[in-house]
Amino acid sequence: MHELLEKYYEENGRRRPECVVENIESMSNFEWRIARQSGIGGSDAGPVYYGTGKFKTAFEVSISKTEELKDEEPSIEDEYRFGYGHMVEDLLAKFYQRTTGAKVFVDRGMYRNPEHPCMQANCDGFAVLPDGLLIGLEFKSTSPYNKDLWREGVYGQGAEIGVMDYFVQVQHYMAIMDIDRFDILVDFKDGSANSIKVVTVHRDQLFIDSLIDKEEWFWEHIEEIDLPEMISAKNAEKAVEVLKEIGAEIEDVESNIESINDLKEKKSYLEKQVKEIEQRINAEKIAVLVALGEREKVDFGKYIVSNKKIVSLRYDTKEMKKHPELDVYLVESSYSKFDIKSKRIEA
Repeated sequence: MHELLEKYYEENGRRRPECVVENIESMSNFEWRIARQSGIGGSDAGPVYYGTGKFKTAFEVSISKTEELKDEEPSIEDEYRFGYGHMVEDLLAKFYQRTTGAKVFVDRGMYRNPEHPCMQANCDGFAVLPDGLLIGLEFKSTSPYNKDLWREGVYGQGAEIGVMDYFVQVQHYMAIMDIDRFDILVDFKDGSANSIKVVTVHRDQLFIDSLIDKEEWFWEHIEEIDLPEMISAKNAEKAVEVLKEIGAEIEDVESNIESINDLKEKKSYLEKQVKEIEQRINAEKIAVLVALGEREKVDFGKYIVSNKKIVSLRYDTKEMKKHPELDVYLVESSYSKFDIKSKRIEA
C-alpha cells in the first residue's frame, strides 16, 4: 500500500481495506483476469445496481465471474485500448496536480471491503489536496460529442455525470477504501486541456447501503442471474455474442417467439393509436394557427402560443446519388434482418 494511503488510515482511524493483490501490474493478463473474477469491481457495480448499465448488463457480469477462463494473449485491440487508457490517466493526473496544487499518486493494489468481501477495487489514482484531505480520482476518456452530457462542479449541486454507472463506480470505491470523496476527470479527446471537466462526488452513505445490499444479493445468487426484461439493442447484441461464446443451451424457445409476436402486435396497436392522436392534434392546430395569423407569438390568457419558422440546411441525397464521384463519402454498414413467420398448417 502506498505510504500516503497508509498515513491516511493511521492518522484518521478509518477502516483499512483488505489487500487482494499488492501490485496488479506485476501480474500476467491471465492472473489479473482470474483476480477480477473473485469479486465485483468498479465497472461491474453500475450494471449490478441497475440491472443493465451503459456498457454491459448484470447478466454479462455474472457470466464474466463464472466462466472458465483461458490463458490467451490479449488482442491487439485490447493492448491498444489499455495502453491508450494508461496514457490518458497519466496526462489527467498531471493536469489535476498542476491545476489544483494537490499531490497526486497511484496505488496499483487491488483491495476488497473486509466487511463485504465481494466488493473489490483497483482505483485509477488518489490525491492529497492542499488542505490535507485525501480523495480518490477516477479518469475517463470519451468522445467530444458527449461534452453536453457533463457539467463541472459538485454532483448534487448543479454538476452532471454523463454516465450514471460512473457515479455508482465511485460510490463503490468509497465503500471499499473508506474515503469520502472522488473527483471524476473527463478527457474529451480533442487535445485541449481547456475542455477537461472535473465532477466532484461526495460519499452518499444511504446510496452505499443500498448498493451493498444489491451487490451482496447479486454475489449470493450469481448463478441465477438472468437477462433483464428490458435491454437496449446494443446490449442485446453483446448478450447474444456472450451466450454463443459460452455455448449456452436455450430451452423452450417457442415461448420467446410467442412473446415477440405478442409484443409486436401490441407495438403495432400502440403505433396506430399514436398516429390517430397525431391526426387529432393536427385538426385542433388548424383553429389555433388561423388565430395566430402572421404573428409568431400570441398571448391567449393561460397560454402563450408561438409559431416560428426555422430554417435548416441539409444535403439533398437524391441529387447526391446522381454524382458517382461523391462515392468516396459512402460508408458501408451492415445489420441483421430478424423476422418471424408463422407456418401454414395444412388441413
